[in-house]
Amino acid sequence: MKIVTVHHYDAFSTIPNKGNPAGVVVEGDQYSEVEMQDIAKQVGFNFFQRVSNTCTCR
Repeated sequence: MKIVTVHHYDAFSTIPNKGNPAGVVVEGDQYSEVEMQDIAKQVGFNFFQRVSNTCTCR
């Protein structure tokens, strides 16, 4: 089993653990959708956001 670092963010709140929890996995594009859902389930979050090293920002 791989070790995955999950960053915990609380949306819509400045008070820790009082907002909508979201997990962020940096370089998450290396995981499939099924793997991301499994990670979310293990951590206890309903929502995860992937962050990749590739940016198409303008």
